[in-house]
Formats: sequence, structure tokens, C-alpha cells
Amino acid sequence: MTIHMKFILSLLLVLFFFNGFGQADFLAKNGSNYFYKGKGYKYKELTPIYKQHEPAYKMYMEGVGLRKKASRNGLNGLYLIGGGALAVYALSSLPILSLDDSPNPYTSIGVIAVLGGYVLEIIALIQRFKGDSKLRKAVDIFNLGVIEKHGYKQETSLHLNQTSNGIGLVFSF
Repeated sequence: MTIHMKFILSLLLVLFFFNGFGQADFLAKNGSNYFYKGKGYKYKELTPIYKQHEPAYKMYMEGVGLRKKASRNGLNGLYLIGGGALAVYALSSLPILSLDDSPNPYTSIGVIAVLGGYVLEIIALIQRFKGDSKLRKAVDIFNLGVIEKHGYKQETSLHLNQTSNGIGLVFSF
């Protein structure tokens, strides 16, 4: 088989695949955008679509909840880091009433605030990743529901069977 014939055959297979499955109402994710029935959505706009399939809706709401928590913790972490840095700067410049040149013990308050801010930022990142994972799982659950609703066969099998040309491997999908 030449390269051109392989290319044409693979193109026909791809077109056949998209023509057969393109009629169903699948939800697709590309980067941060979601596509449903040829229309683009952001993840916050998908609630009416997910309400069609209860398990996918639950997973979607968990993902949205985690994304909201991540945003809140990330913002609080930034406030703590900024406020703690200002506290360290302000408190370290204050003279203390002691005879020796020991550092101001109150600067530890600012350092603790900065460290707490970094911990909140790490927690926010973890929540963001978990939320994104749940949103991806919600897409998969939704699409499985569409497959079951439209009666698409999910399982494939390969077995030895009698065909019109004799005995051969039969691939069912």
C-alpha cells in the first residue's frame, strides 16, 4: 500500500468515525473551553447541560466547589504573604528597648504569616488540580451517559469465527 492510499484510507476512517458519532450530544473539553452541540462554553456555564445527567452533575458540582475553594484560599494566601512581609519589614525596623543588638522578637509574627500564606497557596493549588480532575471526570461520565442513552455499543471483541470467506478473526465494535 502506498503512502497516499494509507492517507486516504485513514482519512475515510476518521470521517466515518466523526459522521457516526458526531450526531450524538457529546461534551468535549479543549483546554479551558467546553464544546456541546457545536457551541463553546466555560466551565461555569455548564450547569444546565449537566442537569441532564445526575451522576455527571454531582461530579461537576464537586469540581466547581473545589475550584471556588481554591480561588478563596489562593486569595487569602496572597493577603497573608503580603501582610506578613509588610509586618516583617515594619517590625524589624522598630527599635527595641534592650541593651544588646538582638533582633526584634515580634518579627516572627510576620514570618509566621508569610509561611501561613505559602501553605494556603499550596492548598489552593492542590484544590485547583482536584477540581480540574473532577471536571474532566464529569465530562467522561456525561459522555458515557450519552452513549448509554443512544444505545451505542461500548464493548469491542475479537474472536475466531466463521465468515463468508472461511474461518477468520472477527472484530466486533
